[in-house]
Parts: sequence; C-alpha cells; structure tokens
Amino acid sequence: TPPEPFTGVAADGKTPLHGMIWRPANFDPKARYPIIDAVYTGPTTTNVPTSWNGAITAGAGSVAQLGAIVVSIDGRGTSRRGQAFRLPAYQNLGEVGLDDHIAMIRQMAARYPYIDADRVGVYGGSAGGYDAARFVLRRPGFFKVAVASSGNHDLRLDKAWWPEVSMGNPDEAVWERNSNMSVAKNLQGKLLLIHGDIDDNVPVTESMRLANALITAGRDVDVVILPNTTHRVAQPFFWRKLRDYFTRHLLDEKPPALPLPDPAPAMPAVGATTK
Repeated sequence: TPPEPFTGVAADGKTPLHGMIWRPANFDPKARYPIIDAVYTGPTTTNVPTSWNGAITAGAGSVAQLGAIVVSIDGRGTSRRGQAFRLPAYQNLGEVGLDDHIAMIRQMAARYPYIDADRVGVYGGSAGGYDAARFVLRRPGFFKVAVASSGNHDLRLDKAWWPEVSMGNPDEAVWERNSNMSVAKNLQGKLLLIHGDIDDNVPVTESMRLANALITAGRDVDVVILPNTTHRVAQPFFWRKLRDYFTRHLLDEKPPALPLPDPAPAMPAVGATTK
C-alpha cells in the first residue's frame, strides 16, 4: 500500500502542516486501525519524507505491517520553513508540535473513518525518544502507548551544544519545565524506555533517571538496556521489542512466538570414535 502525503492545519487552526501516512499491505478500509505517530521534533530538521524513496524506505512503513496506521508529522517549531515557523521551539523543546500532532491525527481520523483516534501510540529515537515519552506524559488522555529509545529526557544531562541551539542559557525553571522527569507523575498509559548502555551521544543516565522518576512517582515503566550498544539501537532485537510492545498494548493481541532454535548436535559419548 503506497504511502500518502497529508496536508492539514496546526492547532492554531490556520498554519498549514505536512504529514505522511503509511498503511499495512493488507489494508482493509472497512476495518478499524489504531494509529501510531513516528515522531521526531528535533527543531534542526524535519521528519516527514520529501521524496518517494524516503517515503517507501522509512521504518514507519514496516511498523504499519503490524496492522496499524503509522504517521509522521512536522509541527510548528521544526525547521526548513523559516524563522517564524521554528520560533515556537525557543526554550520550549518539550512542547514542540505536541498539540499540532494531536490536531493532525484528529484531522486524519475525520477524513478516514477506519482510523481509531482512541487508540494512539507514539515512538521515536534520540530527540524523538524525548518526544515519545513527552507526548505520553504531557497528553496522557490522548497518547496511550509509547516506545522511547535513546531519549534525551532531561536537556541538562545532554551534550551542551544541541539543547543550547534552541534553549540558549535559560534559568533553572525553564530547564525543569522542559524535563520529562518533572512530569513523570502524569503517566497513565504504557511506556517502554530503550537505551544502549554505551550510548556515545545521549548518555544512558537519561533513561535511567526517567525510570527512577516514574518509579518514585508510583508509576509503571518498562525498561530495556541494550548491552554493548551505542546511540544506534535500531537492531533486530530493538525492532522486535517495539513491535511486540505495540502489538500487546495497542492492538491488544498476542505477539508471535519466537522461532525455536535448531537443536544443537549431540555430543559424542566419552571414548567414542568419530570419522
């Protein structure tokens, strides 16, 4: 099923926004599908593919094969559309495009009745991991399931140059307001944190501290620490955990069982001769 570009408006009701929609290969317009937002609002770039090749090779297309509608959206605060469009990100990385994503998903559901806007998931990596956790923590009534990988959940723990491009050097209250730890108590849905133990870009401390904040707040959280793994966690085990998490908690289905390994060859008896 080919991907479809989608144009809607932001939460302000007037700013045009762009997105992309992926459907499963066995798509049935008479069925009802949950929707999963593949998010990355890092304001120095955009996330929605701008070419056919980019759209058909995106990982979002493979996630749709679970039996879900997967979307990508560039809200206000992202780049490549001028200063006024990007300005909402200034000292406000925790809210970049948050309500714009909700507005666009609702517009998609209004156009396509097979989209179930009561079953909404979100996933992302790095700044997108920060976003995925942020979305489910800041809008818990809308986003029900999130998978956040390699997320920079508190910008004060990240390398200095990346946050300061958009954050400048604000006072402590602004840093705290943009921290996922400060809203950990809001969690209502399901959240999976994934991080490599030798992440060379965003320290694993970020996910560990968010996990601790959630536990301290009396909330549930699932954590996977990938051994001997850097910032690039997109390996087969990661994708299996992501797909299984959405299958179980958003589609309410049982994930497929792992194939059994080939049996090991029998060891020869002690004293036996072999040819």
